[in-house]
Amino acid sequence: MQPPGFLPWSIPAALCLALGVAAAYLALPFWLAAGGALALAGLGLALRYPVPLLVTLLLLPVGYLRMTLWQDTRNPLEARFGETLTLAGRSDGELLTLEEPAGVRVALSPRGAVGVGRVVLTGTLQAAPGKRNPGGFDYRAYLRRRGVWGQVFVEEVRSFEAAPPGPQERLRRGVVAGLPEREAALAQALNLGIRDDLGELREIFAASGLAHILALSGLNVAILVGVLGFALRSLGLRRYPLLMALLVGFLLVVEPSPSIFRAGVMGLLVLASLWWGGGRLEPWPAVALSALALLLWNPSWLMDISFQLSYLAVVG
Repeated sequence: MQPPGFLPWSIPAALCLALGVAAAYLALPFWLAAGGALALAGLGLALRYPVPLLVTLLLLPVGYLRMTLWQDTRNPLEARFGETLTLAGRSDGELLTLEEPAGVRVALSPRGAVGVGRVVLTGTLQAAPGKRNPGGFDYRAYLRRRGVWGQVFVEEVRSFEAAPPGPQERLRRGVVAGLPEREAALAQALNLGIRDDLGELREIFAASGLAHILALSGLNVAILVGVLGFALRSLGLRRYPLLMALLVGFLLVVEPSPSIFRAGVMGLLVLASLWWGGGRLEPWPAVALSALALLLWNPSWLMDISFQLSYLAVVG
């Protein structure tokens, strides 16, 4: 039982960080964010929540500054947009990670023009199109939230050296082994988040209102941790760090998205609490802590519909 008036610090922390991020995104003046922090701190003091008072004072301006820094990050390819260049890097079939500038990622167009491996190609660098109509899809913002700085229209592949299968490809082969094409496409979407081969299944799930099933989220984490936790129960407390390592490994090999990272961070927090003897973590602090971690890492995810729906679904 929590004492009367108790409020886990992570809840106001996540809310204030989100408010600061939103204020910067809406281009509100900093003094308004700072004034909001003081007002909320006064409310916390009046309601006798001393810890949220300190958190509130810090996290709202921190969110504002974190988002401002993210928005002000200069595009390293901006000066080269419109040029036809020879580019070298590693391709995963969808994105090209350039060798120069080192580590900068661009989207391949058309998608799948290059396989998985090291490639040297000739192509034209372009900025991704932004929002063309009110309420329309902003492809540029979508890529930017995922750390992708533009797109390259491939004209010629000069050399290609296929890479040996990585962890994700080996897992994918194991998932689809022995399955017909249609079932294999569904299995890899449900287990690894790879939805490239769904074809008409994508439209069928969307029309039936079940497209959310294809998104990696808490269901996948619960099955993974539940099954492996049961299998390793003989290890006692020692199974929790092992489960945490396996969960981190799973997050590294699946298709990244806010929903799977939200679920993964919540799972890690619960496992850490059990390992340290704190008991099962309450859902509200776990949800708030995961939001806090994700927004500190990438504040732009607050504007991502996947992030919003994932948290709204859990809160609901």
